[in-house]
Amino acid sequence: MNDESKRWISLANYDIETAKTMLNAKSYEHVNVVCFQCVKKALKAVISNNNETPPNGHNLIELADIGNLCDLMNDEQTNLLYILDPLKMPIISSDDETICNDLIAKTEGLIEWIKQQL
Repeated sequence: MNDESKRWISLANYDIETAKTMLNAKSYEHVNVVCFQCVKKALKAVISNNNETPPNGHNLIELADIGNLCDLMNDEQTNLLYILDPLKMPIISSDDETICNDLIAKTEGLIEWIKQQL
């Protein structure tokens, strides 16, 4: 893994811990946004590891495609990319702790899988 990829992974790791902090603080409305950021940074790590400059965009499917991951992902992983899309992101209310726990768990699983692809 090159230095730029390591930097992106470090940022993604920080974001997943931030999501957990938000969950513990019962700030459920922010968990999905932070999970989105986490996955975006991990995908940019893959692109960087291919010695490409990641685009400034926010489309997770596009980033996964640029990183040549789309064909390797299972349906659950691909669905998570759609769920985290900021334009389609569901509004999480103040009583959605279960949804947030699931979202963090799925995001962590995807991040670990992405790291294995590096």
